[in-house]
Amino acid sequence: MDEAAEAEAPPNADEAEISGWHMDEAAWYDTVVTHWTKAVSAEDNDGVLGGWGCVDEEDARGSLAFLAQTLGVPAAQWPIAGYRALDCGAGIGRVTGAVLLKSSERVHLVEVSEALLAQAAVKLSEHAARIECSQTSLRDFAPPAGSYNLVWCQWVLGHLTDRDVVALLHRCRSALRPGGALFVKDNVAPSKQCPYDGKYMLDEENAGVIRTHNHLWALARAAGFKLSKTALQTNFPEGLYPVRMYCFVPKEESACCV
Repeated sequence: MDEAAEAEAPPNADEAEISGWHMDEAAWYDTVVTHWTKAVSAEDNDGVLGGWGCVDEEDARGSLAFLAQTLGVPAAQWPIAGYRALDCGAGIGRVTGAVLLKSSERVHLVEVSEALLAQAAVKLSEHAARIECSQTSLRDFAPPAGSYNLVWCQWVLGHLTDRDVVALLHRCRSALRPGGALFVKDNVAPSKQCPYDGKYMLDEENAGVIRTHNHLWALARAAGFKLSKTALQTNFPEGLYPVRMYCFVPKEESACCV
C-alpha cells in the first residue's frame, strides 16, 4: 500500500456509516438505466467513456501494470492458467479485451444494457470460447461462490447507491476463489467538493456519483475487504478527477496471490 493511502485510512472503516441516499433510490436507478440503455452510444470507446475515449490506451496500460505488480506473475506468463475473471459493468467489453483477457483464461462479462453487451460480443468474437456474457443489473447479480480469481469493477460503482455497493462487493467476496482479489478503478473526489456528508459528489453528465478515496475504501471494508495495494493512474489529461486503482482482498487473507 502506498504511504499516502495509508495516511488517509478512514476512521472506523469497519463500521462505515451507510447513510440514506441523496434522492429516492428508485428514481436514481431509473435515471441510471435510462442513461446506459438509451443515452449512451454502443459504437465506440468514446461513447462509453463519456467523450473521453482518448484515455483508452493509457487506461489499459495503467491497469495492466497494476495487475502485474499485484498478481505477482510476470505479464510474459499471462494468461494465468485456470484464472477466471469477472468484469462488473462490462459495457462494450473495453476492459475485458484490453486487460482481463490478457491476464485470465476466461472472463465473465456482466452488463445491464442489452445494446452494450451485444456490441461486446461482436467486439470480442474472436475470443468467444473464452468469454461468457450475462445481461443483468449488478443490483441483482448473484455470482456463484468460489467462481473467480479476479473481480474487476471500473467506473461502475458510481452508478450504485452506497447500500448497493456494499451488497455487491459482499457477494463478490463470496465469489472469490482462495487467494483471489477485488479490483476497483474509479475517479476520486476531494471531500471539500462533496456536498453529501463529504462522501461523494454528483456526476450528472454520466448519471453517477464520484466518491472520495476514504469513502470508497470504507465501503469496501464494510463489505469484508481490506486494502492490499492502491495506486493512482498516471498520464491522464487535465480536466478529469484523479483515477485511483485498488486491490482489495478478503479480511481473513493476508495478500493477493495466484
